[in-house]
Amino acid sequence: MNLQTHSGYKKGYSPESVSEAINAIIDLDMEIIVPTENLLKESAIISFEREISMYDAIYVALAKETGYKFITADQKLYQNIKKLNLAELL
Repeated sequence: MNLQTHSGYKKGYSPESVSEAINAIIDLDMEIIVPTENLLKESAIISFEREISMYDAIYVALAKETGYKFITADQKLYQNIKKLNLAELL
């Protein structure tokens, strides 16, 4: 869920519905990882080398750091990062 897209300024959403969405995310009990200096530096390297946005590169670098697969439905992004062997295309 993209809270920027589904925030209260969009018609049809109320502060209560956004609060419920936030609570649903929190209830998933996911680990929150704060970007470290090393993660941000690795993201910048990936961004330049793979010609992808820093936004996308942060997730790719996080997958690399944690050992998890980066799963995407973005075919262009996948093509740019597939040689890293970190991604899977939906």
